[in-house]
Amino acid sequence: MEVKELLRWARQEPFAPFVVILQSGTRISVNHPEEIVFLPNPERVWQVAVFWADDGFYFGPTAVTAIQASRTGSAASDAP
Repeated sequence: MEVKELLRWARQEPFAPFVVILQSGTRISVNHPEEIVFLPNPERVWQVAVFWADDGFYFGPTAVTAIQASRTGSAASDAP
């Protein structure tokens, strides 16, 4: 999946929660736009970070296989 698709989900207005699905099957919930960060910046993405109150997860944009609208508002991930 291309980075621009992930950016489109992250920047949508009004924001709607979504789930990022990685090649490994890991599902990462993004419930607020402040939870997702593109490193080093949105124009040149090498890493993506998703942070919650007490946890976080980093992944490369090429690991993303799908993005889905979130059915729940939980800040959960089945990341290892």
